[in-house]
Amino acid sequence: MNKLLSGAALVFALGMVLALASGDPQRINARVNAFFGWQPTAPQAERLVDEEEAGALRALVAEIRRQDVAAEIERFASMGSRVTGYPGERRAYEYISDRFAQLGLEDVRSEAFEVAVPMDKGGRLYLPGGIVKDLHSLWPNGVRTPSLPAGGVEGPLVYGGKGTLEEVDGKVLDGAIVLLDFDGGQNYLNLATLGARAVVFFDNGGVNREQAADKFLKVSVDVPRFWIERQDALELVAALRESSVPVRVEAQMDWEAVEARNIYGWLPGSEAMMPPKSREGDQAWKEQVIVVQAYYDAMSVVPARAPGAENAAGIVALLKLVEALREQRPHYSVLFLATSGHFQGLEGINDFLYRHSRGSEYFRERMADAERIDFDLMLSLDLSSHGQRSASFGMGTFYNPEWQTDNYVKYMLTPYSKRLSQAVEEIFVDSTRHYEGIAPPKRTWKNYMPIPLAFASEAAAFVGQKALALATAKIGRAHV
Repeated sequence: MNKLLSGAALVFALGMVLALASGDPQRINARVNAFFGWQPTAPQAERLVDEEEAGALRALVAEIRRQDVAAEIERFASMGSRVTGYPGERRAYEYISDRFAQLGLEDVRSEAFEVAVPMDKGGRLYLPGGIVKDLHSLWPNGVRTPSLPAGGVEGPLVYGGKGTLEEVDGKVLDGAIVLLDFDGGQNYLNLATLGARAVVFFDNGGVNREQAADKFLKVSVDVPRFWIERQDALELVAALRESSVPVRVEAQMDWEAVEARNIYGWLPGSEAMMPPKSREGDQAWKEQVIVVQAYYDAMSVVPARAPGAENAAGIVALLKLVEALREQRPHYSVLFLATSGHFQGLEGINDFLYRHSRGSEYFRERMADAERIDFDLMLSLDLSSHGQRSASFGMGTFYNPEWQTDNYVKYMLTPYSKRLSQAVEEIFVDSTRHYEGIAPPKRTWKNYMPIPLAFASEAAAFVGQKALALATAKIGRAHV
């Protein structure tokens, strides 16, 4: 009998193989199900957010008014330059510290670290008749700042347009100070090779991210470059169409070690115990920690002129999230972390991780127990006000300048990213509001990131922690 059943099973298996090789698999599958009386049920997608809770979250988000967000971004932009070490950055820190306290976050702490920054000590353009115009130094070439010798430099002021050789043909550039449109790419290097002593740029309507990146080099080339305000420059352009004007330029920019600060505070989670077997051992919900991070400093090719309206989108979103979660308290504990030094090699987030959270046992053993902050997931906000769609990323381009895909990070973080995307879709009933950007179908994460972006989450992943970046998708951030 056993041999008969074995033989029948073998025949059935061979028949299935032959059928699959020569027939329509879906039709055959249906016939087999019908033969055995099987009635497979269609899989039902399990909701992550029940409809009642989704409705409450939608109502909570609807209370966030566009004009309030715009006003908050304007507040940060009006603080002055927020390059780390400049006055506006310190004002931003003080404002965030006050807001954390007002919003009721617990155990709010501030931690200082040191970072090297080029500090603009001011510049002047001296014109005939005692007229003086303010100048600001551009970001250094490598480590070489635009500082001039004591007493400055003198020479004829010449308008060079966009700096093309055709535009300066016939003009004496050797020893000259050249006034240039900002959108001339790297044409200013041609003028330096022809003997120009300094270059002064102004906003001719062509200021953008790409043009700004062309105005400083990774090598320490001594080409003094400065910024003059648009109205001052237009007055000079009108005068220089007739002839050059003798001027003197003075400017100082020094590298300094400045103090920057991170600040963080807690929104404690629920005291209730988690469901049995959901963790190893009994744990309360509040023992699970999510870190929500955003930077509050800014960046500009002209450090003294970095209001950082676009750079403020992330920190404003973080503050609005604190307001919202006070009303709709999560089960998990949430640590809200505002960092500085983002544009100095992610120095702020690295300082936080160095002090509090490393995956390696070697480093963990060297942390005091009171300093250790173990978190389940970090969400880094890196947003722009020029887009309405966000995406979750596991990789950026700071530790990954070649834009390679790290499959370990991809497979580790994709489940988190997919669940986040599902939750957003369930809450807002909109599948295009947030993209799953780590392993999107028929695409790669690069399709949602048209420009290089350095994410704080990269630093967390580098030290062995789980971290996602939530960034505005498909936006070139032309004016950052």
